[in-house]
Amino acid sequence: MSLDAAQRWPDQGVVGDLHWRLSTAADEAPLLAMMQAFYIEDRIVHDPRRIASALQALWSGPDHGAVLLLSTAGGQPSEEPAQVAGYLALSVCFSLEQGGRHALIDELYLGPSMRGRGLGGQALALARQWAVQAGLPALRLEGHRHYPRAKSLYGRA
Repeated sequence: MSLDAAQRWPDQGVVGDLHWRLSTAADEAPLLAMMQAFYIEDRIVHDPRRIASALQALWSGPDHGAVLLLSTAGGQPSEEPAQVAGYLALSVCFSLEQGGRHALIDELYLGPSMRGRGLGGQALALARQWAVQAGLPALRLEGHRHYPRAKSLYGRA
């Protein structure tokens, strides 16, 4: 089942102090760099070719999800961000346990200088809005035990 036009996510927006926009193929290099930093930190094998292929699938349409670029820029959301904060990868999944289609926070990465400023909570609020907009009744996230700051953030969400 695909997302219809009414369920498509806008291209950009603001949640609290967090500006966001949908990533595009033009963002591949900076996204891969942030993903590499995240994967090293989270002890995940980083395979740029495999990840680039998955990004291409997301950019081909909304059925699989989206990768949102996060920034802390002032001004209008349409302006290029002054300071990239990180990214939020959201996937559309199907689970019997969840009652069908649901959203998954696949990855949430904030650069080290962006942490501890409340942006993670705002990114989770953005993920909830995305799931509602897409008509997905549940939102899931998964975290690794070895990263206590993320566990603390997820526990407050």
